[in-house]
Amino acid sequence: MALEVSGPPNVATQPISRKAAAQLQFETQPTAQGVESTDRVTLTATAERLRQGSNGARSPIDEKRLESIRQKIASGSYQVDASRVADRLLRFESSLTGTS
Repeated sequence: MALEVSGPPNVATQPISRKAAAQLQFETQPTAQGVESTDRVTLTATAERLRQGSNGARSPIDEKRLESIRQKIASGSYQVDASRVADRLLRFESSLTGTS
């Protein structure tokens, strides 16, 4: 079943499942020939640092440790140290924003 969306609805939107979203067909309006697009994307300084840091870098993921964690999750024995997670998130955010 295909749904046709021709414009914004006049009612409040509701979330839909991925399966339903995959079935949607959207109409696009062709642009006139010779007309340049005015769409632009501007990266923040933080996003630019992240983009530059990922160029050619090896993955920092320890595959053996990741597999060990997957096995613990599957067996139900994995425990999360919420305090440690929160501390690491704060340190990571600080490193991106340059704050302490």
